[in-house]
Amino acid sequence: LASSLGKNSRGTQKPDVKITSAGHLKWQEFDWKIYQAKDVTEEDLKDPLKRFSVNVVKSAKLAANRAVPDNRDEACMKEEYDTDYPSTSVIITYRNEPRSTLLRTVVSVLERSPEEAIKEIILVDDNNDD
Repeated sequence: LASSLGKNSRGTQKPDVKITSAGHLKWQEFDWKIYQAKDVTEEDLKDPLKRFSVNVVKSAKLAANRAVPDNRDEACMKEEYDTDYPSTSVIITYRNEPRSTLLRTVVSVLERSPEEAIKEIILVDDNNDD
């Protein structure tokens, strides 16, 4: 497993390569199981909490999109909100984050926001170790 990752655990031998998308791939078509599994090393199988302080083995097995309960107060659920708002950029910074948790964050934004409200999602690598 670890040998298939190469030097850069983000899937490339060249750490200076930046992968961007113009939105041609829907997240539902993305092979998230393979993407998330790339984070799991032989060392993680022995001690899954060591690298990220989260069980990366279990996290890699969780679906990219999970049901999240609506915990709003009952009064808030009855409130009618204006839906005419400008599109926005969502900026997510991350440092040494497992792929699984980062992907679930992005999918959560996509699934729980009106499509017209999201202009772009910008991921900012905040000096990752790899």
